[in-house]
Amino acid sequence: MKKFALVSLFVCMFTTLCFSQSKVNTYEHAILQLQRIGAKKSAIMIYYGNGKIEQYDALKSKPINKVSHKNFDPLVDALNYMGIKGYDLKDSFGINRDGIVVYQYVFRKERTNE
Repeated sequence: MKKFALVSLFVCMFTTLCFSQSKVNTYEHAILQLQRIGAKKSAIMIYYGNGKIEQYDALKSKPINKVSHKNFDPLVDALNYMGIKGYDLKDSFGINRDGIVVYQYVFRKERTNE
């Protein structure tokens, strides 16, 4: 009887420990920044963190998933680019820097831990 109780206790503890572990979601974040330079020019930068920065104009010539880059506004094009890369838009806001408004768009995507 003692062996049965001990085995039962061990089985209960083992299953509790195994099934009580939950998946922890981790995310990657990126900030897309738009700064208007004059009436018709704009600079779009993508900040990924850890010093990784990309200027969107350099990326624009690389078609992804056969998306046409000819008919889009550069901002819409950049937002679509981030969506194709798997990022979801989480927030957007404008910052006034010395009379120039800089728009920032915060993106997030789930990191795969394999």
